Amino acid sequence: MARWKQGESIYNKLVTNLAEHVSAQCEFLTIREAGHSKVLDFARVCVVDFVNCLRVEELNLMHEYLMHQSEMRLDPRFPMYMYSGGDRITSVTCYLQKNIDLELAKQFA
Repeated sequence: MARWKQGESIYNKLVTNLAEHVSAQCEFLTIREAGHSKVLDFARVCVVDFVNCLRVEELNLMHEYLMHQSEMRLDPRFPMYMYSGGDRITSVTCYLQKNIDLELAKQFA
């Protein structure tokens, strides 16, 4: 199996767990009561904790998956992953924080 394929499963698992966590924490308030932006702000804060719990190998596989998706552009709806070198943890975390609304929409659609 290609390394990016392994990264895809880790990425999907992370996003699913993140969505479940956000949903569980916000279950007492509806989106209308909590406000859409408050739920997204909470999810953005949680991204850091979820990424910090990853092992280095898992993070590298996720990075390879995001790079593959950006290079291949098989899915035009997939947001671009901009990596200019440096810390992969920061890059993956910023990508997730920036696109958490799209990922949560995919989970709850």
